[in-house]
Amino acid sequence: MARSTSQYMAVVAIDFGTTFSGFAFSFNHREGERGILVNKAWGNDQGYQALKTPTCLLLDTEQQFHSFGFDAKEKYAQLEGADHNRQFYFFDLFKMELYKEGEGQTITSDTTLTARNGKRLRAIDVFAHALRFLKDQALDVMRERTDVNFTTDDIQWVLTVPAIWQPSARQFMRDAAYKANLLSPANPDQLIIALEPEAASLWCRQRQLVEFAEEKGEALVRDAIARNGTSYIVVDCGGGTVDITAHHIQPDDSIHEIFRATGGAWGGGQVNLEFEMRLKSIFGEDFIDNFKNSHPSDWLDIIGDFEMKKRSTRPIEDKLTRIRLTTNFVNYYRCFVTHRNTDDIQEAIEERYPGGDVTINGDYLCLKGGIMRDMFEPAVRSIVEHIRNLLRKPQLRNVKYFFLVGGFSGSAVLQKAIRDNFKNDYRILVPAEPDMAIVKGAVMFGKTPKIIQRRISARTYGVGVNMNFIEGYHPTSKKFYTKAGTPKCRDIFSTLLTINEVVRLGESKTFTFYPVEPDQSRVTFDFYMTKSENPKYVDDKGVIPEGCSITVRSPNISKGTNRDIELKIEFGGTEIKATAIDVDSRLNVTSHVNLITRDRNEEIASLSSLSLADVDVSVP
Repeated sequence: MARSTSQYMAVVAIDFGTTFSGFAFSFNHREGERGILVNKAWGNDQGYQALKTPTCLLLDTEQQFHSFGFDAKEKYAQLEGADHNRQFYFFDLFKMELYKEGEGQTITSDTTLTARNGKRLRAIDVFAHALRFLKDQALDVMRERTDVNFTTDDIQWVLTVPAIWQPSARQFMRDAAYKANLLSPANPDQLIIALEPEAASLWCRQRQLVEFAEEKGEALVRDAIARNGTSYIVVDCGGGTVDITAHHIQPDDSIHEIFRATGGAWGGGQVNLEFEMRLKSIFGEDFIDNFKNSHPSDWLDIIGDFEMKKRSTRPIEDKLTRIRLTTNFVNYYRCFVTHRNTDDIQEAIEERYPGGDVTINGDYLCLKGGIMRDMFEPAVRSIVEHIRNLLRKPQLRNVKYFFLVGGFSGSAVLQKAIRDNFKNDYRILVPAEPDMAIVKGAVMFGKTPKIIQRRISARTYGVGVNMNFIEGYHPTSKKFYTKAGTPKCRDIFSTLLTINEVVRLGESKTFTFYPVEPDQSRVTFDFYMTKSENPKYVDDKGVIPEGCSITVRSPNISKGTNRDIELKIEFGGTEIKATAIDVDSRLNVTSHVNLITRDRNEEIASLSSLSLADVDVSVP
């Protein structure tokens, strides 16, 4: 039986980020935000003291866990040049592999990731290794601070995910948590999936105004700004994606979503890619690609230095930003570029930037403010344009405030762009530690998961079914016959929830189906989604197989096809919860929608196992 949050000894939230990851926790006897604790000792062994650690994973030659975070980066650097270096598996920036948009793009248990050695491993195993490490670290820190031997069973776990992720990606994280032994599938409620911008908004509302950039006063935000009746948006800018949610605060202090979550892949990682493209334009694409492959740890150091420097105010103050180039970079360039008239790295830079916008001083690549701002421009432009278009929606006409959170929101360039474009009409609130707002807010969400009472569906969801074939209406390519000779139409998209539809917490819908064949003893529901409002078939353009299915047994075949199969869908939380019920036997199965693990041929064979009941289809 599921336990309530209050029955656990503590809540632990894991923020699995694209660039950095961390955790926060709170013991259930401590009330309020002051009881939320974090690990401040990441990287101590390497001379750092950080609130998060890089999302980097190193596996050994046997594909077993070796290290994570700062430790993984250091060990990877030590391996460079060793004979067995290529046998180790190093992964970084792999969270972005779960962000899928477009036709046919979904996450399954067979999804793979490519390590730096070029070899591929199952993504579910990579994520499970990382989550297991973060789980163990959290438990170790809690034990050290309390002398209590906490186990996973004592914890209400919370995992943060981007709001714009597909349900299959959220389900993937749940399956990875099972594999990492955070919890058992028999007790799924022990894990709460929290949407990152929602969690951040809970944290921000509890802060004092003085804790936000350019704000003064000791009043709480919830009392001075985000009061009952207020509408606001949360702009969560992470390393990979940008998520935007819109909320309205109700009289009982609960929160209603007033527009579906939106966003895109415009996070801080896009600025890093622009920096890489700039290096390629200076030193040549072949050189940079070869250097990344032959000196991977040096490349990580260069990008890591840029990652830290890009947050500063220097670009908007027109001051130089200095990026440290490793000794190996300079030496490798001199050896690699034999076809040029000179192997001098300074001359290569002057060739590309004769005006001095880019120079070199000792071991440092020096970039003027304009060059730095240019590298931000694609990501910042996309964010600003998206916010501007979003605020034109009639549902958001009463929005007056922004919360700007996430690691990329710590960038002075991004903050200035947001303020320059919106400060005349909106109050923009940026917490002092925007990268910590999500994980701390996730702890609060773990204690009060029902605070978000209403959400807006970001997509249309449905299942693939069959219906009686209607000549002249259904395409003949979809026509097939049952064993009894009845003509049917396959691949009908049966809508469960429509895009922009309002769903309330705990609200459910029940749909009735029946088997196609009289001897059919199992019924499988395969889920699909689309951004279209009225899809007709599961293979329409823009319809994506969700990669999820749920199967229920229906053993009493003596009734033939006259057996009601109910599908109960609960959409109000952050995950889709499905229950399939064979009404005659009362057999049922409830799931957060299991990932398909069959091969593609078996998957196709399982489709078309249902027919709609109680539906009168007529030719329009």
